[in-house]
Amino acid sequence: MVSDLPMPGLLPGPSLDDHPGAADVTIARAVLPPAAMANVHHELNFEIADLMRMSMRHGTTMLYDPLPDALADDMALYLGGTGFGALLHQRGMVLLHASAVRIGDAAVLFCGPSGAGKSTLAAALVEAGHDHVADDFCAISFAADGTPMVAPDGRRHKLWDSAIDGLAALDRRGGAVRSDMAKYYVDPRRTVATPLPIAAIFELAVGDAVEIAPLGGLELVRVMREHAYRPNLVSLMGQHRPYFEAATIIAKNSKAAKLIRPLQFDMVATTISTLEGYLDQQ
Repeated sequence: MVSDLPMPGLLPGPSLDDHPGAADVTIARAVLPPAAMANVHHELNFEIADLMRMSMRHGTTMLYDPLPDALADDMALYLGGTGFGALLHQRGMVLLHASAVRIGDAAVLFCGPSGAGKSTLAAALVEAGHDHVADDFCAISFAADGTPMVAPDGRRHKLWDSAIDGLAALDRRGGAVRSDMAKYYVDPRRTVATPLPIAAIFELAVGDAVEIAPLGGLELVRVMREHAYRPNLVSLMGQHRPYFEAATIIAKNSKAAKLIRPLQFDMVATTISTLEGYLDQQ
């Protein structure tokens, strides 16, 4: 990736000086007209109120046009989230609004709406000795033998102050995710750099005790549709069938369950222990 705008949410990659021609995503400032409908598979146009206009093109290029008084870090947040998500949709990827960690030799995904605790649970698992794979969205593909895979996304954790304190991660806290919130980028303690098979997908829910309820194939179809990254893009681009097909394959190859747990930090160890025990079951 090459960008003329600093992207604080991304982990540094190898220098393009050492890998000429390696980048296949370009982020660049441009003068853009008011957002207009186009062939969405080749051009997606957005306007973020009071911030910027964005145009995602051909799955490879993000153009942005700042509005007056726009802050660079606020623009980077949307380009690194909605922008990358739109590019991956244009590439035909199946995207879940999920975070992922490596447990054993495979990836475990945690999906749910904003505020469900995806990033916090993933960060807690990394602090417990597992590896960070992805934050906020997961791009799913399939190996030649049909095995569902998820790719690492090269992004930092995004955590609230309370989570950073609870995880004792203040020494790895970076800048604010957005200028008007106490949520910060945090460097993961451990990361992976290659795609991993998917061992399980968990839908997060809040409850008084930690429990795990297995989900059947039809429920996984619901989870995949409800927790797609930017479901409106799935509809706009006519991608419902790939999500249904992906859910069918994942249901045959991986575990799917609802993970119910309290959000209090004194229950994190119990949540992790219960989760690890469930995954160890054949």
